[in-house]
Amino acid sequence: MMKQEQRSTIPLSPVSLCGPKAPEFPLVKPKLKFEHTRNSGAHIQAMLGGLDGCFCCVDEGLHNGLLACCAVFLTLWYELELLMCCCVANNYYIFGEAVSELEKRSKGPCYPDEENCMHHLPSPMIQIFSLRLAKTPVNSGSIQLYGYMAARDDMDGLLNYVFNRSRDNPLIVEQGSHMEMTGPKRGIVMLSDVLMEFDMKIKTGEKEEHDLQLIDGVEHFSQRISTRPFTLRYNGTNGAVDMDVTLVDAGMEAAIEVVVSEVQRAFHLSLSSFVSYTEELKEFQLFHGTIGELVRRYVVAVLMETIMHLKFKVCEKGSGDAAHYCSFDSNYHGCVHRQIKFDMATILVKVTVSPSL
Repeated sequence: MMKQEQRSTIPLSPVSLCGPKAPEFPLVKPKLKFEHTRNSGAHIQAMLGGLDGCFCCVDEGLHNGLLACCAVFLTLWYELELLMCCCVANNYYIFGEAVSELEKRSKGPCYPDEENCMHHLPSPMIQIFSLRLAKTPVNSGSIQLYGYMAARDDMDGLLNYVFNRSRDNPLIVEQGSHMEMTGPKRGIVMLSDVLMEFDMKIKTGEKEEHDLQLIDGVEHFSQRISTRPFTLRYNGTNGAVDMDVTLVDAGMEAAIEVVVSEVQRAFHLSLSSFVSYTEELKEFQLFHGTIGELVRRYVVAVLMETIMHLKFKVCEKGSGDAAHYCSFDSNYHGCVHRQIKFDMATILVKVTVSPSL
């Protein structure tokens, strides 16, 4: 039984991995984002006006030359800011959202090889196992939940979404049920303290102003959090959300890509991961639902020198369950492929283990 902790939060005012697929734009606009002003020329003139007085002691020729140099520098600075806000969105960042593509994160070759690497070292990481709707204002029945929960670490300072749903595509969930997570896109690295930001609402009608605030705030994770799995409860105005989490003190990033193909008929799939943390084997669910064709990506923080197991369980009406297990060594740095054939479909799984830094 995991320990449950109550945490107070600070309210906020409204404000893959191994494949060619392009990153998706965030469904919910992040609260903290790059801001680029369209009046950059006016700002440059204002800043030059402040510098004008600093150069009053030099002769006129040098005075004008220094101002010209400052004007060029400030113009380039604003152009670079615009480039970071817009053009970089096509590569690593999308308007404040962290996106991890392993092909673009070259860390150099392993030494002496992928199985006995001494070049790439583990790092402290946060692993979020699940989110659960603990309390709602509705005693029975389901609600429509939307909003986001995201981590912000020192890797890039951007939002790394754990849950992200738009109002037009809410999650239908009941009290006491697990909430399907949509991330993270990459491992959550604890180089220093990590912030967990969240803003979730309950859709109640046609107009957003009538919706109910479930939780809203920010959580501060220090490096002193437990390395044993525990539960945090975030209490809000109209309910609460439980998060099962742990600190992996020597973690490697395992990127899991699952492709379901050659589907003969629709069926129910349950995908779980078994990972060892502090000599305890922890099972947590990555996906469950009725599917046809499917491509999914997940990121798991795996403890160094342990084995990660994946359990694929399929079932369909009128027949029994079928399960298959795959194992992956966290000491092997690189991609490992597995193919699983069931009567109703073929499942391809690719796991890439790499350092998070």
